[in-house]
Amino acid sequence: MTCLILAMAMMHGCAVGGEAGEGGEYGESEGGEGGEGGGGGGTASSGGACNDANEACGAGASCGGESATMLPGANCLNCHTGGEAGHWTLAGTVFTDIDGGGKSSGATITVTDAKNQIVTMTSNSAGNFYTTKSVSFPVTAEVEQNGFTSAMGTEVSNGGCNSCHACDGAAGGKLYTE
Repeated sequence: MTCLILAMAMMHGCAVGGEAGEGGEYGESEGGEGGEGGGGGGTASSGGACNDANEACGAGASCGGESATMLPGANCLNCHTGGEAGHWTLAGTVFTDIDGGGKSSGATITVTDAKNQIVTMTSNSAGNFYTTKSVSFPVTAEVEQNGFTSAMGTEVSNGGCNSCHACDGAAGGKLYTE
């Protein structure tokens, strides 16, 4: 069950991206592997109300703030596809539970692309991660924190992780780890 949420997201065209730093450009590096174990997972709400804050934010919306910690839970690629916002190939938010109850700082997100290139990122204090590195889709991904790893079981062709990892998204809830 631990890997089921990530596997579901991969089947529906979502991806995750991770290593060290405050996420994104400051936290990405090449190489690296996650550990093994449980972590993350689940397919249904934990019983709490899913936090859909920022999910409606996108191009043209005035959701406010511009920084590496902006709008956790929003589909980053709604805006960060070029121009002033910058071009990101992979981006999303890691939470502490499937309902988005808290942000997961320091989670390692590792993506392997179709050419076996590995891109790693680390979630920042808001749980956000992103990269501008070129990737060849489809990709596979895993998220690791505190020695627990959850891997997505299928390939995806979309780097906007929060597009599926939303309250009513195809993944069944937020991207999360223990």
